[in-house]
Amino acid sequence: MTISAAGGMIVAKGRTNRQGGRTMARKGIAGFRRSARADGRNVFFFWDDPSRLPADYKSNIKAMQALHPDWSVQLADDGIIAGLLARDHPEISEVYGDIRVPACRSDIARLAMLAAYGGWYLDADMSCREPLDSFGTDRPIVFRRDDTAGMKARFRTMNGILYMPPGHPLPHRMLAAVAAHIQDRRHLHDVLAFAGPKLLSDMVQETGVDDCEILSVKTHLRGRDPMFREIRGASSFSWRIQQCFGILPVAEPDWEVFPPQLRPEFVPIIKTFVAQFGLQAWLPELALRRPGYMRVEGFAELVRACGLQAYEQPVIGGRQASTTGG
Repeated sequence: MTISAAGGMIVAKGRTNRQGGRTMARKGIAGFRRSARADGRNVFFFWDDPSRLPADYKSNIKAMQALHPDWSVQLADDGIIAGLLARDHPEISEVYGDIRVPACRSDIARLAMLAAYGGWYLDADMSCREPLDSFGTDRPIVFRRDDTAGMKARFRTMNGILYMPPGHPLPHRMLAAVAAHIQDRRHLHDVLAFAGPKLLSDMVQETGVDDCEILSVKTHLRGRDPMFREIRGASSFSWRIQQCFGILPVAEPDWEVFPPQLRPEFVPIIKTFVAQFGLQAWLPELALRRPGYMRVEGFAELVRACGLQAYEQPVIGGRQASTTGG
């Protein structure tokens, strides 16, 4: 199902709404293409399955349309992006459906939309205080992470807010890099580098995009009365644990990238993720490599359900590991 924002309402595929005196229908990729503007006055959002879009995110998209009555504001789903990729980037389209991590598909989705039409991409949890018209539409706008000392010391950007004018080569170059990662099977446990903000940071630096306007995250997102504001959700950082199992199907997880400590909110994410992709068999090995995870409520039950009955005294590196050890 495709959902778009029009006239302050969420409009589902095949239904109609009135905007500016004319009837607007959303009919999959064809309707998405017709609604996209050629002048860069687009605001794109993405959610893999809009039927599960949180209510506050729906409200945010409605508010964005009300703030931009003369712009095209659209919410794309996996089906829309698969159609764009099949037309413009078939080498990515071939594996898009195999990408396990929704955040990674979202990274690719924003690049596909911006490469095809130009405009703004905002994460669904990102709201703005004023119309985006004030930024103009003539050059790329990238936001640099300068909100922490560590980020400020190196050049790092975010990709949750991003503007590309129509026809600009940067999103095309990034999609070419993603295609190379797929071909070479690189960064398959690293969402940030595969198609995310680290790739954007490196590409801006390496290609020397002179016409980019680099703006401050500290000012525009973290400052007093900022232009943008985040609506945090439980799924915001689910990719951090999902990526460890592999963005695409892999021989085995990258055990080294699993965090030393397991956040309690990651347990249901792991449960859903391994069930969806049939990865339960890896949980006993994960428990052996990260015994501290067994102290986190719910994880031990997941492991025991996979058949690790004798976990109480596993042997790791020639010694017995305690179930209360880290």
